[in-house]
Formats: sequence, C-alpha cells, structure tokens
Amino acid sequence: GTFRATFEDQILMSDIVSCRLWVPITVKEFYNPVNTLLDNVGDDKEGTPWQGMRTVAEIRRDQQLAIPVNKDSLYKP
Repeated sequence: GTFRATFEDQILMSDIVSCRLWVPITVKEFYNPVNTLLDNVGDDKEGTPWQGMRTVAEIRRDQQLAIPVNKDSLYKP
C-alpha cells in the first residue's frame, strides 16, 4: 500500500524514519541451529567427530602470535 507522511522540517538522507505498521508480517528465519552436531556423539563420513570452530585466542596461541595493541588505547596516567 501507500501512505502519506509529513515532517516538521526537510528530511535528509541521514535522518532515520520509522513507520509503525499495523499489518501482520511474517519474519523469515535466518538461523536454524543444528543441535545434533553439538553432542559430539558419533562420527561423520570420514570417521572424525564433529569439532566446532576455534576461537581467536586458540588460533593466536597455536600460531604463537601476539595480541595486537593499539598505542592510542593504552592507559595514560
């Protein structure tokens, strides 16, 4: 449908406009968790159990990388 809106001043591209709609909508599902893989029970086709992604800390520890430090963010007394 269409609607008509009035504003106090000229609207700019940087302005945020929200329009409250009283129409039922359906929300698309973007996330579908797979709980069976989180049990770590059983093996996949290659015979290896499921393993989650490594964290950044684990990758840095394995590759012996230092934590990056921004000199502008350090505490200055």
